[in-house]
Amino acid sequence: MTTTITSMFFCLFNSKNLAKCLKRMSTLDDTLKELGFQTEYKNIRKLMIFIIIGWLITVCLLNFFEILLHLKENDLLKIISTCLINQPVHNNTILDLIFIILLLYERTRFCKLNEYITKRCETRHRSTKIMPEDFTSTTNHSNAINTNEVLRPNGNDMKCYDIWMAMHLHLELSKICNNLNTIFGAPMLLEMISFFIGEIGLISELYITLTNSNTWESFKIKKVLDILVWSMFYTIKLLSINYTCEIVKAEANKTQVFIQKVMDSFHVTIREEVFQFISEMTYKRLKFSAFGFYEYGYKFIQQFFGGITTFLIILLQMETSPEISYDITTSSTLTTIESNVYNKSR
Repeated sequence: MTTTITSMFFCLFNSKNLAKCLKRMSTLDDTLKELGFQTEYKNIRKLMIFIIIGWLITVCLLNFFEILLHLKENDLLKIISTCLINQPVHNNTILDLIFIILLLYERTRFCKLNEYITKRCETRHRSTKIMPEDFTSTTNHSNAINTNEVLRPNGNDMKCYDIWMAMHLHLELSKICNNLNTIFGAPMLLEMISFFIGEIGLISELYITLTNSNTWESFKIKKVLDILVWSMFYTIKLLSINYTCEIVKAEANKTQVFIQKVMDSFHVTIREEVFQFISEMTYKRLKFSAFGFYEYGYKFIQQFFGGITTFLIILLQMETSPEISYDITTSSTLTTIESNVYNKSR
């Protein structure tokens, strides 16, 4: 509940920044369309419909398991209250899905850009080297992409222009991704903390349920199934967010690799400017992090489950404390004292 309310507050606070970011994405799409890129609006629309249907099915299944667990109690109020308590978790899932959809769309833009660089560099490799006077300097040009001013090459000028255009497109895409990371940074931080606390709570509840011999077997089976379903739900959300961030980072870094492969075909002066662009990409590489606390990706998944494993080890060690041997030693000591007192009295 607290995570959902706080996340909604941050979203409302950053609503203007999100609107500006979406406007920049629209402007960038117009520029890419002028270069011959196809828009992915239809695919994104289908993906959104598929995700909404999947979200509704997930909500119904989780509520069904909760109702099944409390079915014999014949307490309608308790069943309704349980579903209402779980609803903020489902609402927070919508925020996660929005973040994932926006990142996946940016990944398609990076993919198209890398395809564009590959094709243009193959064409250039068969032609002569680019001379510096044919190359438009990036130092005197704004980072914002203006379609009316930019897209005016004719004939052979396009061969001198495509790498410059690709560099600016990549910088703009990276800025949009960084803005999305800033907008969703606080909600994602709270989300990951709630995932960790939720998984630990579910593991503790599962351990108590399995070790408790006073509960009925039928109730124990339902309880275990309910815990496993919720644990799978949290795990899927965790893996989806981190996997999406990882593939977007990987696709953005491919641009640097493609440009490095064809640097030898450029003139020395042009090569220096391209090298500055590559150095900037290396120094300011695209990453998704929660205010610098940790970086999303495969490494975070390893750290997350490493923390869960550490908690399990501590939990098992606490349950195997030598309480029985302590009781035996205490009882034997008391028996010895009683026998000594009896002998002295005789």
